[in-house]
Amino acid sequence: MIAAGPVPHVAAGDIEYLDAAVFGDELAATTWFTATPDALDVHQLVTRLGDGRALVRGSTTWRWTDAGDAPASPPAGLADALRP
Repeated sequence: MIAAGPVPHVAAGDIEYLDAAVFGDELAATTWFTATPDALDVHQLVTRLGDGRALVRGSTTWRWTDAGDAPASPPAGLADALRP
């Protein structure tokens, strides 16, 4: 991957457990992205279908580095590729 350009890595993360799932619960996972000039934030939400209650909420921040481990810009076109 390094030879192909900047390499992504998780720079930060946060997860919140808001409620418990129990056997038989049907769950839905939603993922969306927020692009910034130097990073990509990935957000996820797990909800219970029966009542819409949020069970888990998480976010990670992805950054890129070059072969020398110096900060690098995300790949060109990444933000456009992640738009709905």
